[in-house]
Formats: sequence, C-alpha cells, structure tokens
Amino acid sequence: MNALFSYLHGLPVLIEEEDGLIASLRLEVGVGEERTPLLLKAKSELGEYLAGERRDFDLPLKDAKTAFGMRLRGELSKVAYGETLHYGELALRLGQNGARGVASSLHVNDIAILVPCHRIIAKDGPGGYRYGGKIKKFLLELEKEHRYR
Repeated sequence: MNALFSYLHGLPVLIEEEDGLIASLRLEVGVGEERTPLLLKAKSELGEYLAGERRDFDLPLKDAKTAFGMRLRGELSKVAYGETLHYGELALRLGQNGARGVASSLHVNDIAILVPCHRIIAKDGPGGYRYGGKIKKFLLELEKEHRYR
C-alpha cells in the first residue's frame, strides 16, 4: 500500500492507495511517503477542495466492504456540495428504520471527505464525525461559503 501526506485544516492527512484505488483517508501521521500519480492527484484534488475550487472528486475509490455500504455511498453522492441531510432522512432513503445504524456506518467511512458523509447531520446540530466535530463544522462552513461561487 502506498501513502502520501497532506494537510486538512492544519492536521496531517494520510491518503492511502491500494491496487490503483484510493483505499483510505485518515487524519494521522503514518510512516513513509510515496508519490504515485494517483496519490499526487488525490492530494491536489483535496487541496482544490479546501480552497473552494473543487466540489466533487474525480478519483477511483476502493469499493465499500458491504452491499449496504455501496448503497450508502450512492445516497451520499446525491447530497450536493453545500447541502445537508438529516441522519433520519438518509435512513429512510436506504429503507432503514432508524438513524443510529446509518450514523454508525458513516463513522467508519474510510474515505470520508472523498465520500461526503460530513453532509449528514443530526436534527439538533452537526452530529458526530470520524475526524471530530471541529473538522465536520469546518467542512460544512467551507462548503456553505463556496456553494454559490
């Protein structure tokens, strides 16, 4: 597996590639750094996104591990840049009875940001996020600021 470092709101990001696909994006420091064309493209696209210049990513992504995970990604891709959806609404779209299972599935999204689970919020506020509430709030505010540009 190859890896490349970038930064998100001052935090180190480790982007990992496996078999020519983006396999994970984690807020942590790893060991070593490879500069494959795919990882350089991912780093560039992440930088463009953070600068408000990119709304969607054009990267090959590793498939989710389950059929539910693939359906979940499909629904997440329908939530537009700068928009939000409540956990319960997403659960209904997926044919689920409650939001808790959906929230748990989102929390283990290995390629968060690239698959925009930060756009799913609780009715009483942002809700949880794999990388923490400060990063989720930052991403939501970033998209809101650049939505109509």
